[in-house]
Amino acid sequence: MMHHLLSQINTSADIPGAIEQAVMQGLLAAGEKEAIAKSLDQLVSHSTLAQYFAPGAEVMTERDILLSDGHALRPDRVVKLPSGTAVIDYKTGKENPMHQQQMETYAAALRDMGMTEVVPWLVYLPSDEHADLKIEKV
Repeated sequence: MMHHLLSQINTSADIPGAIEQAVMQGLLAAGEKEAIAKSLDQLVSHSTLAQYFAPGAEVMTERDILLSDGHALRPDRVVKLPSGTAVIDYKTGKENPMHQQQMETYAAALRDMGMTEVVPWLVYLPSDEHADLKIEKV
């Protein structure tokens, strides 16, 4: 659910609308709205990630990157700022070395497209309300 909601959010101002839409579509129970909103607010306001959810950033969520060999990659979030580009992927579950490899592939593809100063970020979403958000620069 969090993954879906994050694909609908460019800035923190988009959180209420994304949650309401998920409730109307039957993807989220009305009773879960407050806890989900709190989790999303914590993520988008986190000191490491806040700049990637700020107004004015050029944001692309769940967009394909077509490679010269015909394959496509789909990072969760690409953010272009004057200082460079961030590629962010959200994960659930345990850390896996394959995740870092995936992020390096995303970053290389963006560099091949002419984007500069590409910084890849892995964001491990909490599995429950007692778990912590983990953010890792690759």
